[in-house]
Amino acid sequence: MEWSQGGPPWDPSLGWTVMEIRPPLSKEGKPLILGWLLLAVLSLVFAGIFAFLVAMARTPWIKELLPGKEYFYTALVTHVDLSVVIWFLAFMGVLWVLTLTRYNRSLEWAGLILSSASTASI
Repeated sequence: MEWSQGGPPWDPSLGWTVMEIRPPLSKEGKPLILGWLLLAVLSLVFAGIFAFLVAMARTPWIKELLPGKEYFYTALVTHVDLSVVIWFLAFMGVLWVLTLTRYNRSLEWAGLILSSASTASI
C-alpha cells in the first residue's frame, strides 16, 4: 500500500515493529509539564542575569562596587549551575512526565516542588 492511500509507509513483511503512539496528555498532566517548563525557562532567565553580573564583576570601575573578591566566582558558578544543571533537570522533568506511566500524582508534584525549592536556594 502507498502512504497516500492511508496505509503504513513500511513493509510489514520485513518484521519491523511500530511503536504505539501515546494518547494526548491528560488535563491532570498539563499543569505538571507547565511547571517543569516554567522552571526550565526561569533557570535560563536567571542564568542570563548572572552572566551579566559575571561580566560586570570584571569591569574596571564597577568591580570595586561589588562585595568582595569572591563575587566573580560565586556569580560564575551560579550562572553555570542554572544554565546547565537546572535546565537539564527541568527539561528531563518534562520528558519524564510525557513518557512515564503515572504511579503517584503527589510524588510527581513533590519532585517539581523540591526541585524548585532547591533551585531557589542556589
